Amino acid sequence: MAVCVQQRTPLVPQDAPADALLRRCFERSPTQRPTAADLAQAFASDVSEGGEGLARHLADQEAKTEEVTRVNSRMTQENARLQRQVEDMRHQASLSDSLDKASADNAAMAELFAEALKEREKEAKGAAEKMASLQEDVQHLEDQEAITEEVTRALELVHSPSEAEA
Repeated sequence: MAVCVQQRTPLVPQDAPADALLRRCFERSPTQRPTAADLAQAFASDVSEGGEGLARHLADQEAKTEEVTRVNSRMTQENARLQRQVEDMRHQASLSDSLDKASADNAAMAELFAEALKEREKEAKGAAEKMASLQEDVQHLEDQEAITEEVTRALELVHSPSEAEA
């Protein structure tokens, strides 16, 4: 992370052979880095003088570089995992927003349904009252018809004996 993200370079000890040249190895720009020939020339005298210390130092540096690479790889994987979690959370938030909207829509529909139900209840009550009124009217008409039939029979009885006298 320090190398890749923060662009820091490893520290090169002041007493390292060709320390200035080694520091240039970590430059961001490839044109600023030494070539293999530059390194070979700088270390040729150390190797010829028994540069086992340099070889050990380079091996240590390589081991550290490998460790940094492994850590960087793990951090990249962890970053990818965290990004997936963030995306999942965003998706869940979006679903939650959709559910909230659907819930609000359902509440509005329930309110409209309740209003329509009240209206239908009023209509049903009005229809029931009208039906009761019509039933009363029918009963009244039936009563009048019965009275009319009785009056007609009574009149027939009254008129029947007079016809017999005639």
